[in-house]
Amino acid sequence: MNKTTIRLSEFTQDRLKEIAQRKGLSVSQLINEISLRYIGAEEGARMMAERAARGSKAKALAALKAIREADRPPLPEDRFTASSEQPRPSARKARNRPA
Repeated sequence: MNKTTIRLSEFTQDRLKEIAQRKGLSVSQLINEISLRYIGAEEGARMMAERAARGSKAKALAALKAIREADRPPLPEDRFTASSEQPRPSARKARNRPA
């Protein structure tokens, strides 16, 4: 692991110490955890922006229109349930039903 010196306000340093103590971590471990979470959030936002740039609003709206016009009732497994009630189907094979 690399060693880095950072400047923090006294307020920030005190809060980090308090949080680290509550979590049973060193300040260094806490800063590493915070940094990894931030990196994950930034990467996720970047990936979503890239996907959005590749997407097509017209195609999405056409797909939604086709679903509305299919005029078929939802499948039982499409019902929203508490995660403890039943596991979600692992694949979309349930949707491969005859029209």
